[in-house]
Amino acid sequence: MTPLVNCPGRFLLMASLSLSRVWQYLAALIVSPGCKVSNRRTPRLSQKTVLIIFFAGRMTLNFFATVVVVVVPIVVAAVVAAVVVLVVVVVVVVITIIVVVEEEKDEEEEKNKKKKK
Repeated sequence: MTPLVNCPGRFLLMASLSLSRVWQYLAALIVSPGCKVSNRRTPRLSQKTVLIIFFAGRMTLNFFATVVVVVVPIVVAAVVAAVVVLVVVVVVVVITIIVVVEEEKDEEEEKNKKKKK
């Protein structure tokens, strides 16, 4: 049930997604933690993962795991950036409100002083 990589563009895309053997190894461990790791270079592959196999340099690409390893850090970074921006906006709004309230208090105090004189 492995899709064939017969288009050169698709082959290059899959090859670029396969960052290194270390990433593939870690991705396979993340996606299928129940699998026992053999003494070979790559962990035992289960049917639960989507495999795209091509024969350039005996590289086995665990596509789903590679996408998880590549996409999850990007999504986490985007969420962290959004939270940081949100916090900065909230802080700026709160500071602006505090400054406006203080200015209004100062104006009221000046008016009260003028009335007393």
